[in-house]
Amino acid sequence: MLDYAAGPECLPAQLCGHFGEQLPQPCGRCSNCREPQARVLPDTAPETTGEEQQGEIERLIGEANPALAHLRQLARFLCGLASPATMRLRKHPQFGSLAR
Repeated sequence: MLDYAAGPECLPAQLCGHFGEQLPQPCGRCSNCREPQARVLPDTAPETTGEEQQGEIERLIGEANPALAHLRQLARFLCGLASPATMRLRKHPQFGSLAR
């Protein structure tokens, strides 16, 4: 998967090749066809949450907001991804606090 993402070749052609088919020519529409260059992917793992961030998350959970009742909703909220259920919480100081 990393080779697929980092390579300069046509993306649909790579997928077809993986499944044993060949495209007669590059698609001309994917990002690699428009800008054929190798991509450099980050080689470090994402940062982990520190004690301060963990405390903020626990306080947020302690607020018992129904819109953040499920872990997926909480994760999306902390990453700054709004949903209809969390639209009124976008001004909350923790909204998007873990976007990095």
